[in-house]
Formats: sequence, structure tokens, C-alpha cells
Amino acid sequence: MKFRPVLATTALVTFFVLCIASLSFAATAKVRGSSGNGENSNVQNWMLLGRSKYLTLSGNNKSVKWSTEIICLQQDVAVTDPNNTDPTLSGGCTSGIYMHLWQLQSTSANVTFTVSRLVNFTPTDPINNPQAPPNWGVMLCDANDPTTGNTIEMCTNLPQSSLPIITGSPMSQTPVTSFSFTIPSFPSVPAGTAQQGQGLVLFIVETQPSPLPLARPQIAVH
Repeated sequence: MKFRPVLATTALVTFFVLCIASLSFAATAKVRGSSGNGENSNVQNWMLLGRSKYLTLSGNNKSVKWSTEIICLQQDVAVTDPNNTDPTLSGGCTSGIYMHLWQLQSTSANVTFTVSRLVNFTPTDPINNPQAPPNWGVMLCDANDPTTGNTIEMCTNLPQSSLPIITGSPMSQTPVTSFSFTIPSFPSVPAGTAQQGQGLVLFIVETQPSPLPLARPQIAVH
């Protein structure tokens, strides 16, 4: 049988176009409220790793101060989870579902904040699936009553209307191991409580195949 190079080339190009279309998008970040992750009264069930000290990250003449925090989105910190009978999961979330938070401060403009070494992360697509709970975006402070709300998780102390237009897009093929946020400018964010901190808070949710070992993402700016 004779090989038809024109048809083969066309098919190959079509294949790659479809792959790129299915694996990439650029969309405006959605928001979540910290109260949906837990309350002060049950913080022992959801706070896995408290906020870190601020460090400075630089690249491409951009500079960002950052702090990080990890919570168990299912409120299943293994050592306090009544359904967990496996002591080897201590230090993790029983479900393997981790929310990584980064609080950012910067005076730089047009910053791309890239999170890599992600595990089992499929970003929700707010364009084609707007009803899906976002697993990436901006975390807002939305319940500041210390009795009934959440004043312990780091969050952005601004209304959604005051946020810049932040976009996100996967930077690798499925499974997505790298994801970037594009921030045109950093808003002036009032300080929250000492635990909420001060700055723009981004989040990504990973669902690990097994709770431990915990894969810690790597971050960069450019």
C-alpha cells in the first residue's frame, strides 16, 4: 500500500491541535471563601501546616514575598480524624486531598507565579465547566467572626470586586504538573488577623493517589 504523506501530515497536525486544545486554557481565576474550609472551632481538623515565615522569590526582574500554608480540604487531619485507624498516615490528610496556599506581596507588575511538581492535579476549567468547585484561584477572607467564622486560615482581606483580573493556565500536558497564575498588578490588601496575614492568597488543590508521602510543589516567578 502506498503511503500518502500529505494526508499523514494533515492528520498529525490535527492530532496535535486537538491535544493542545484539550489540555490548555487561560481563564480568570475564581474565588473561594476561607469559611468553606473550616472554622476556628475545629481548626485541629483542617490545619495541617500553619503559615510559614515570609521569604523572597525573584526572577526576570520581578520580586515577590511569599508565605505558605497547607490545609486538609476534607477536614481530615489524620491524627484527629475519627475515621482514621492507620497511624502511618500521621502528618497527612486521610483523603490525600491537600490545599496549598501562598500569600504574596509585591510591587512588581505583570508577574507570572508558576507552581510546578504538582501531583494528580487536573485544573477545573471555569470556561467550559463553570459549575465545578474551583481547585485553583484566590482565597478570600469571608467570615471574620472569631466565634463562628474562620480567622485562622491565611486569606485575602478584600472583596472580590477589588481583585485584579488574575488568569491561570496549565503549563504542561495531562496530568498537569505545572500551572501558572498571571497577576497584572498586586492590590493593596489590608491586614487581617495575625493568622490571616496580609497579601494576595492563591490556592491549588491536589488529590494525591496516596496521602503520604506528601509532595510539596515548587514555585517560581517570572
